[in-house]
Amino acid sequence: MLTVHLLGHVHVTQDGQAVVLSAKAVALLVYLAAERVPQHRERLADLLWSTPEARTNLRVELARIRAAGLDIFPPSRQMLSLEQVETDLERWISPPERMDQTELASWLAALRGLPLSGLEDLGSSAFQMWAEQQRWVYCERVEAMLAQVYTRYAAAGQSWATRLIAARAETLGFVGVAEMELGALPAAPLRGRRASDQRAPGALASAPALPEPASEPAAFAHPAPPHLMAGWEPGQLDFERAAEERVLAQVCERALSQPQLLMLSGPPGIGKSYLAERLLERVGWDALRLTAGASGRLLLAALAQGLLRCADTEGTRTLWEVLLQPAALEEDMVKVAVTLARLGQPLVLLIEDAHAAGAELAALFQMILQMSGAGPRLFVLLSREQPERLTYFRRLLRSSEAVQALTVQPLSYASMERALGPQLWQHPDLSQSVSRHLHALASHLFQRSEGNPLHLLGLLQSWREASQEGSPKLHAAVLPPSVRSTLLSESESWPEALSDAVSRLSAINGSFERSTVQQVLALDSETAADALLYDALERQILSEVETGTALRIPDFLPLRLVPDPGVQYMFRNEALRVVLAGQLPQAVRQEVRRRLVGAVADAEPGLASYYAERAGLSQQAAQLWARYQAELPAHSPLLALDSPERAVPEAVLPEVPAPPRLLPATSGPGRLRQEYRASGYTVSLDGGWLNVMSDGRYGHPQTLHLRFEWPWSLSGDDDLHMVWRLDVFGGGEELRPSQTPFPLSVRLLRGAGVQAGGQPRVGQGSEQGEARVYSPRIARSFSEGPLTYLAQPGVVVGQWMQHRIGGAALLGATALHLSVRALDVSLSIGGLWIGGCKLLPVEQGRAWPQPDQGGTLLGR
Repeated sequence: MLTVHLLGHVHVTQDGQAVVLSAKAVALLVYLAAERVPQHRERLADLLWSTPEARTNLRVELARIRAAGLDIFPPSRQMLSLEQVETDLERWISPPERMDQTELASWLAALRGLPLSGLEDLGSSAFQMWAEQQRWVYCERVEAMLAQVYTRYAAAGQSWATRLIAARAETLGFVGVAEMELGALPAAPLRGRRASDQRAPGALASAPALPEPASEPAAFAHPAPPHLMAGWEPGQLDFERAAEERVLAQVCERALSQPQLLMLSGPPGIGKSYLAERLLERVGWDALRLTAGASGRLLLAALAQGLLRCADTEGTRTLWEVLLQPAALEEDMVKVAVTLARLGQPLVLLIEDAHAAGAELAALFQMILQMSGAGPRLFVLLSREQPERLTYFRRLLRSSEAVQALTVQPLSYASMERALGPQLWQHPDLSQSVSRHLHALASHLFQRSEGNPLHLLGLLQSWREASQEGSPKLHAAVLPPSVRSTLLSESESWPEALSDAVSRLSAINGSFERSTVQQVLALDSETAADALLYDALERQILSEVETGTALRIPDFLPLRLVPDPGVQYMFRNEALRVVLAGQLPQAVRQEVRRRLVGAVADAEPGLASYYAERAGLSQQAAQLWARYQAELPAHSPLLALDSPERAVPEAVLPEVPAPPRLLPATSGPGRLRQEYRASGYTVSLDGGWLNVMSDGRYGHPQTLHLRFEWPWSLSGDDDLHMVWRLDVFGGGEELRPSQTPFPLSVRLLRGAGVQAGGQPRVGQGSEQGEARVYSPRIARSFSEGPLTYLAQPGVVVGQWMQHRIGGAALLGATALHLSVRALDVSLSIGGLWIGGCKLLPVEQGRAWPQPDQGGTLLGR
């Protein structure tokens, strides 16, 4: 019997034996097996190939299928179908009523990843859309079956089975069915990350008591019901931009007495136009909007045309001369500048795409700013390029104090959360049950949009449309069309050689080194690689990755951990990488992957095996996989990547009272608010709470290091209390990292405090050789390099947790070192007390923590 395998990476078997076929041949069989109706050859050819030779390629693949021993298509038939075929999904979806532990483990092992994996880079855009929609349907069926089987075993009280099901579901990124309460969710739950309800010991009964909440916070299980989205439009969101708003207010005030020039710069979709509109609303003046180009003459003509409607009789005559009887460019510039200065009414001149302008724009504004105007003037330039990269703008900055530059930053997590709250969750009938999911929802949106408002609004618009169809889900793989078109338009301005090079580099997952660039692009020298990287960095296509440093909290001072960690690079954001990768032809993408296998095999055999599989190098992939597993340390959690038996030992965790979620807006006036982006993470102190969130990069996770220091040594009688929550965690194990991912680890250091005068002792501090690791996926201790990681129980997703360290572990400690290593993570530390000293929440003006004098735990 011919079997088409849809669960996980697609492939074909005949009577249990694997059939070696090309990727396109497998895609053809998958499509026919899923559709179950005859398909015309011409349609199949157009789906799988976007070239004039599509029909020829289809005939070649059919011949190869016959050569592999599968005589399933008559040579002369125009309509193709699979009559004697079954899929692994059909067998899996009908499990036995009762299974023992071996049978259940075997049934779960059939789930090797997301359905239809391996079809991402094949065929036309229509085929890609079909594969994505079909994958969504299969995910729904798999989740519904997991929930059904879980409920069956939970009702029978067989916790060993529910742990197995929950572990496999969590590993694959499906809904964590172990958190389901019997009968609380529908038979087909909505997609979303949830955590297991299995609890393990770890919270100490002796820890100070915290106030009982009205209702226990829970993980974000599913979005709001469809009726919540009925009257809502994404454009209604109003994000706070405190720093930018302060600059705008200052510019508006100065423009009343002297003409001002402001450049707003930032990548596409970051909100430059939004801030410009806010500026226009603030001043309430007449506005003239233009778009810059390479021709200074055309820009001058557009400006003259715009000024005609508000100029006096003499000015109108002068402007018509500029338009119909042009003289020398400098002479016409003077005429337009004088006419502009004579206008009595206040005016804002807004010029978009200022990065495309030439030196003529600088000359024009030099004249305008030197003339005293009859009325207030404000000139606003919008640029994708940074001001320091624009020669003409650097000259303007040097020539006048009335010129300012403002780089628009991505949204902060706090501003996104506050904007979402009033729009989505202010419904009296659901205020108790739905609003508790706001934090997790905002975490998902922040990671996928990376703080880009255009991307965020696109995600929300897609969610709203899905909600109206009765399926309110957030799809991680979908890039909003507005974001895709905006990024593609940006790449059109790059030189052809640079565009081709960075498109090839976009096939790399995560960060990479210069040597990888050299091998992937087949460059002859390091000099050529350096020149390419410099150009990509200048254009903000790539960015450098900060490694080998720790951030000291609360001042965010970088502390060097290693002398010279080397330089790594990554794309500015994941959306840009995905868009560029989507433009690569299949043949080029496969060539790049084959080069990547050789480039990373020595340092990362696991990642090399992943690239080899994607490139169709099955034998080499198997060899690299075996080497990867052999090089992992003993007891490494990564050794159990493909094992369904990854359950936490059954135990009972005492109820931990949870502190209420205090929104930053309600924090006291002295609470610190600060944000920092490093190593692929966003670290913020909002309302004094420490929040860590990954930036959505798909690759091996970087390690984020955070350091708390104090100028005294702890005694053995001291202890550490930590109150925190984990809302999102994904390790990216499918990319086979060599280091174990975890949401949080805690390490105590000795001799790493500060010198006299508050100067940090950079690079000093003796490690204890062990760190406590907090992860819902790590059940036993392991070692990596010089450190031993002690697995800590009692870690669950979506609720507040309390952990304590005490005794000899704190003796002589002068610093606390926190590490985060995850592909997807969102966590918050709301309280941190050590030796009677409050480290978190942080308050303004306290450079170093001081011991507290009395008071309750939350009151300190």
